[in-house]
Amino acid sequence: MGDSGLDPLPDLEGARAGFWIAVDKPLGWTSFDVVAKVRNALKRRYGTRIKIGHAGTLDPLATGMLVLAVGRKTKDIESVMAGRKAYLATIRLGSQTDSYDSETPEHPSEVPVPELSADLAARLQAKFTGLVMQVPPIYSALKVDGQRAYSLALRQGNLHTLSGPRPRPGTWLRSLP
Repeated sequence: MGDSGLDPLPDLEGARAGFWIAVDKPLGWTSFDVVAKVRNALKRRYGTRIKIGHAGTLDPLATGMLVLAVGRKTKDIESVMAGRKAYLATIRLGSQTDSYDSETPEHPSEVPVPELSADLAARLQAKFTGLVMQVPPIYSALKVDGQRAYSLALRQGNLHTLSGPRPRPGTWLRSLP
């Protein structure tokens, strides 16, 4: 593929055996949109349907890495999801939005931004190391009564059904406590 002459995709047998793909999910796409596009590309490539799934759901308003499993690697998704993960994020202090991202209007935060010191940095690092209980944002991909929370939030406004910390898989970087 491309001018380099290198083809990173395996042959059909290798695709069925399985491999992983890291996709930088674009803003506005659902995780299912990404899977569908890659599934169609794989079908065009191999001339047959190849099993594919994703390891975790990113909200449509989120961008970032979405990990896809192809072929028999789809059987490993659960164990990969249970493994350790690391996150890197850029944050803006002193303002907030209703959706906790750039898709809704920004307004000043009512909480003052403290001076960052070595002591404060160490305390914050300790606070966000290990298991962190979170309240999912109302614009999350979490399902509520069988529907994605972001769909309900867009139609109905603020949802109070997502209140309270939830000991469940998933990390919402835009709503850290």
